[in-house]
Amino acid sequence: MAAFEQANQSTERFCAKRRIRPGTFKWWRWRLRDSGTSPRTAVAAAGKDVRLIPVDVVGLAARVNSGALVEITFSGVAVRVEPGTDAAYVASLVAELRSRC
Repeated sequence: MAAFEQANQSTERFCAKRRIRPGTFKWWRWRLRDSGTSPRTAVAAAGKDVRLIPVDVVGLAARVNSGALVEITFSGVAVRVEPGTDAAYVASLVAELRSRC
């Protein structure tokens, strides 16, 4: 957001140069403003507390052809995994997401 504010460009041009969807960018801009958090404060607050969990994203064709899925829903978030997915991985992913919702 700080880079956008300094760029003096339209949202569409700024996003196009960075291959960001304008709708997603606008939502995050609204979300940060609504929370009263400046972009720099949000990044600084995230700092050392950010923990990443590996996630594999598959295309729609792979999902359609894969068969059954297990769905875990909480706080308006749905996580879908294939049966047989490592339970520890799923538990870690769900715990991390729940702590953020």
